[in-house]
Amino acid sequence: MPPTRPDHSDEYGSVEHLDRLLQVTRPRGWLALFALGLLILAALFWGVFGSVPTLVKGRGVLIKTGGVFEVVAMSSGRLDQLTVDVDDIIEQGQVIARIAQPELETGIKNSAAAIAELEEEDQALQRFTERELELHRQHAAGSRVQLENVVKYSRQRLQWLRERAADQQQLADRGLITRQRLLDTRGEINAVLEQIESSRNQIKAVAVQSVQFEEDKRRALQQSELNLAQRRRELERQRLEFKERSEVVSPYTGRVLEVGIDEGNRVELGERILRLELTEGVGEKLEAALFVSPGSGKRVTPGMAVHIAPSTVKEEEYGYILGRVTYVASFPSSRQAMMRVLQNEEQVASLSAGRAPIQIYAELIKDPGTFSGFKW
Repeated sequence: MPPTRPDHSDEYGSVEHLDRLLQVTRPRGWLALFALGLLILAALFWGVFGSVPTLVKGRGVLIKTGGVFEVVAMSSGRLDQLTVDVDDIIEQGQVIARIAQPELETGIKNSAAAIAELEEEDQALQRFTERELELHRQHAAGSRVQLENVVKYSRQRLQWLRERAADQQQLADRGLITRQRLLDTRGEINAVLEQIESSRNQIKAVAVQSVQFEEDKRRALQQSELNLAQRRRELERQRLEFKERSEVVSPYTGRVLEVGIDEGNRVELGERILRLELTEGVGEKLEAALFVSPGSGKRVTPGMAVHIAPSTVKEEEYGYILGRVTYVASFPSSRQAMMRVLQNEEQVASLSAGRAPIQIYAELIKDPGTFSGFKW
């Protein structure tokens, strides 16, 4: 017959067994349940506070803070002199090259020669003017003295004529002389008065003419000096233009990375003379300019750790430099933006790989105990 479950109804249904505890689970079940609970709590804690390491790969270059810059020619011409070489440290404002400017040099020589002639003419004009003024003053003084003497003698004659006219008036009243003689005397008095007035006017005219003559000569001297000053300003402008166009001056302090042209070759306006990286001292403020794909760049945030493996060392032997992300671009970088940092078309083409990458800056963690000064 088939097996059947044992019947315990009588055992548990008996009144004698009502005080016995019913066993539902075993101790091993409780242990399994407790372990499962711990796993759930750990999963919840990790879900809130835990993270999965994210590895993003990219490429870049090590640069001084501020990037790599070009020093370009500000004019066209033959490169006469180049005073720096690769790895030289140059200062801001230092003349690093000179470009020949023959036309400007010729213009400067012609202007200098013209100024020399004008200076001689101006000096001769000053000497001649001084002599003219002195002669004119002497002549004016003589004329004034002569006219004043005329006035003086005329006044004396006027006094005598008036006295004679008074006497003739008495004689004419008594009929001793004709009235015509009295009228003739009075005519002479009027002529003397007119002569005195004319002489006074001539004295004033001599003074006015002297002032006008001196003013004309002074204007001529001033015009000569103005012409000379104008030519000097033009010469100064030419010299300044020659200096600006012939001297190639570095606007930055840095180390020369590359020299793009040799002495004796022709250089065009805007052509690169050299490339340099900004420096404030060797080993200071070195940073990494990194470029990653747009998809990977979205997962990078400032503060993340960076492992930098220079291409010149073996990573398996020396390891990598430790760094920290300081900046992540919000949008992909254009070729122009990359060019402002790298200043090298080949590097831009290599690091962009045909698409616009996300640009990231990372500072290198320093360690004075290492030869390089950075933590490896």
